Amino acid sequence: MNNALIKKVKDSFINTYNLEPIMVFSPGRINIIGEHTDYNDGFVFPAAVNKGIVAALQKSDSNTSKASALDLDETIQFSTETISPLEKESWGNYILGVISEIQKKGLPLIISI
Repeated sequence: MNNALIKKVKDSFINTYNLEPIMVFSPGRINIIGEHTDYNDGFVFPAAVNKGIVAALQKSDSNTSKASALDLDETIQFSTETISPLEKESWGNYILGVISEIQKKGLPLIISI
């Protein structure tokens, strides 16, 4: 785990929202053998790598949320009531896609990342 990155994300969240965040770390992985074969009945050898994603989040009472990519110095803002893909290709579409799928399962979601 990259402790410096975790601290940077946490500090940024606290400075922006004045709230203590819930911290999440997701480790990266690579497929040593093949690509796109794990869902096509092929053989793969997944392995963890020393990269990952750190997220800070907290509940919000607003239906408007923000997601920021600190490494890109970009922020998107969206309504949780009208989730749709961004017009231009963006990392933000990954966030919006996850939120959309959670909502399709009928789960309420009000977040601020």
